[in-house]
Amino acid sequence: MEKHINDISNSLGSFYTYYHEGQEEKLFYKNLEKLLDEDVSEHNIDELSVLQVLNRYFMFGDRTIIQGIYISPWMGKYDEVKSSWSFYDIPEHGLKSDMSETEIADQLFNLLCDEVRLYVKDYKNVGILLSGGMDSRIVAGVVHYLMDKGEISVDSVTAYTWGVDDCRDVVYSKRIADLYGWKWNHFHVEADNLWENFKIAGERGCEYTGLHLHAIPQISRNIKSEVNVMLAGSYGDSVGRAEYSGKHVTELGPVHHKMRNPSWLLKSAVYDQVKDQWKEDIEKYHTLFPKDQPYQQHELDYQIHYMRRMLNPCMELINEKVDMHQVFTHPKVFGFMWMLNPKLRNDNIYRFLLERHNPELLTIPWARTGLKYTKGEGEPDRFKKKHHEYSKYMHENLIDRIEARLLSHRSIQNGIINQQTVKEIITLIKKKKKYNFDYLERISWLVSYTYLSDKFDIAHQTNLKQTFSDELNAKLKTPFEYYVRHGYRKLRKEMFS
Repeated sequence: MEKHINDISNSLGSFYTYYHEGQEEKLFYKNLEKLLDEDVSEHNIDELSVLQVLNRYFMFGDRTIIQGIYISPWMGKYDEVKSSWSFYDIPEHGLKSDMSETEIADQLFNLLCDEVRLYVKDYKNVGILLSGGMDSRIVAGVVHYLMDKGEISVDSVTAYTWGVDDCRDVVYSKRIADLYGWKWNHFHVEADNLWENFKIAGERGCEYTGLHLHAIPQISRNIKSEVNVMLAGSYGDSVGRAEYSGKHVTELGPVHHKMRNPSWLLKSAVYDQVKDQWKEDIEKYHTLFPKDQPYQQHELDYQIHYMRRMLNPCMELINEKVDMHQVFTHPKVFGFMWMLNPKLRNDNIYRFLLERHNPELLTIPWARTGLKYTKGEGEPDRFKKKHHEYSKYMHENLIDRIEARLLSHRSIQNGIINQQTVKEIITLIKKKKKYNFDYLERISWLVSYTYLSDKFDIAHQTNLKQTFSDELNAKLKTPFEYYVRHGYRKLRKEMFS
């Protein structure tokens, strides 16, 4: 614990701190686990955060799973004298259209070079989280360019990759590392690693599902002896190409649309208590950072609530061992991209950037398509697009363990979760082994939830009995919803495969 840690910056990739709202003198902690270890006050579950995670797999705004405990706000800095938060001015969105795509690519590359120089400083051993995608490839190209020009003095670069042996991410990242003569560390995420991820996610506050940790815990264990600084390009899609979960920023809807009680996993009484409160987290930031155009507000929403809350806390494990930076997140970088007409934030920017500065990287296909990024025609290569087998592990290796833990744990039996729904979902998952990854993700988060309960003395609403309505929802509505969604996913898979 440290007093008044004020390490909040105006980078999109900043790591936030945790604090107890009720404390007169704020004490800030680098992660929720440390706070809960030292805070002796009673801790109560924030039911709204549970509803948010079950819907979106992340929490909104600044809330945590514990009532009264929050993370430092987005773009916020704490004023110790005034005992209040102030906020950075953020770059404006614009409609600048008088630059060609090649000019944009050159300017973006120069800004990324400035950003990487800032992060690498005088470190001698650099790590890169490298996949077969374009964002981390851009980071790799920038690092190589700066080394080649003598603008950074680095002794070694180590690339870190995870995935099954014959997937595109692994094959392509190895090619990139070999191309530049870098070390390459490959990690497998097996069933036991996945279960460990569930446990870690729970003990660190259930802010995300353990499925999103991938090999980060494995990497973090030995990284301090290998590198001094770690770079990643996880924000590249959103900043460089204005793409969020495969959708261009101009096609985004509100980040909080269609909030519901998924599969009736929350007891009806709990859902009724919190279902009308979820807008508070969204509206707070709309007031702080109002935007003129819907796409602009949606982009802020996805950065504040989605990127910040799902991605950054996963990376905390690495940042606690070495200096960790997300490239593309400096305000000069995202500020430049935001000022452009959104139509100019597209795939061509990366193509021109690489053609002009790292053409060798365009010889390696794009993991998303298995084809050259220059949109060459032809058949995709034979390597797997999917880098993991998490669904298989959960179905074949972990489902009995999951069932035994969830159906016997006090936090599921006597809390806010509809235990009958948990039983129904597990039964359905066992029957149908395809097209149900969202159900597996919720079930995995509930495993993490039990580990949170084990590690910390957290009070649940134990006076909520399973009602007839809860039983009816679980036995009738949950299977109906499951088969409708299962059928839709099957049909979509068949149509677009």
